[in-house]
Amino acid sequence: MKILIAAGIFPPDIGGPATFSKLLIDQLPPQFELTLLTYGQPRPLDDPRVNRVSRSWPRGLRHFIYFLRCLRLGQRVDLIFALDPVSAGLPAAAAAKLLRKKFFVRVAGDWAWEQGYQRWGVQELLDDFQKRQYGFPVEFFRYLEHLIVQLADKIVVPSFYLKRIVANWRVPEEKIKVIYNAF
Repeated sequence: MKILIAAGIFPPDIGGPATFSKLLIDQLPPQFELTLLTYGQPRPLDDPRVNRVSRSWPRGLRHFIYFLRCLRLGQRVDLIFALDPVSAGLPAAAAAKLLRKKFFVRVAGDWAWEQGYQRWGVQELLDDFQKRQYGFPVEFFRYLEHLIVQLADKIVVPSFYLKRIVANWRVPEEKIKVIYNAF
């Protein structure tokens, strides 16, 4: 099976998603032919399967370039697997739908809640956030996140707690698969 992994970050970036994407590239068995698309500067020692879109492009344009790369790389795969629902997920979902490819997305948290907390003064914990309405930026991000997850053929979450959260986004539970963060 040929898979395009759409990741927001990849080493040398640090963080859980970068580690997770590196583990996928390094540890999935050889019957999976993998290509990875991420943001960042190309590196001379990169694995040839790793493709990068420079972060020097302005936001919006960078995401459009990422989408175009998803279209090009996605032509040769069976499945597009986004490792986050928005920065990689939005362009990956659009490409998957245009190419009529299977689309999976991994949800490791609530991106709209995280952005609201960091940028727009949301102070509630995640469970309370799910029950309230906020201003336009937070609700727009929530709309995007929910739309992308609803477009997915399968959603991967790392816990039953997140499965419950995502199921509350009007996603059928049978589309959500719990896969813990360990191989």
